Amino acid sequence: MFHERKANRLKGYNYSSKGMYFITISSYKSEPLFGRVLRNNGSYEGVELTEIGKIIENQLKTMSDYYDYAKIINFIVMPNHIHLILEIKETSCTAKENRANAAVPMFVSSMKRFVNKKVGYDVWHRSYHDHIIRNDEDFTKIFEYISDNPRRWAEDRFYYDFD
Repeated sequence: MFHERKANRLKGYNYSSKGMYFITISSYKSEPLFGRVLRNNGSYEGVELTEIGKIIENQLKTMSDYYDYAKIINFIVMPNHIHLILEIKETSCTAKENRANAAVPMFVSSMKRFVNKKVGYDVWHRSYHDHIIRNDEDFTKIFEYISDNPRRWAEDRFYYDFD
């Protein structure tokens, strides 16, 4: 008997629609492959990236070179996940025939594939989480959440104790 996977995307939503999306992608088995959060006098300050983390960071910085319809507004590479705000501009991608061909899933899939190829093996959890950013207040809250993520590491649902 096969386990039926739960759909992660919003049913009926066109993920090629112009707008902003908050994306979270975890590492395989939530392993801290991407770096470690630095601590100074008991408080978390930033992230020291591993070689894999640096590959991810560089890939995120260059993704708009491959997809002119997409722009990363803000991102953070954490020890076992990444967060990013993805802006989708006008695009010729269509989601009607095949949801995997929509702009957001195509972008995420390509980014993961480019990183895996450079690393030499699969570093990602199979799926990802997305949130459609609906207004300026939502955008500001998420932008600050991404920027402050290292400082709130101990409260993060992906928290990993390095000590």
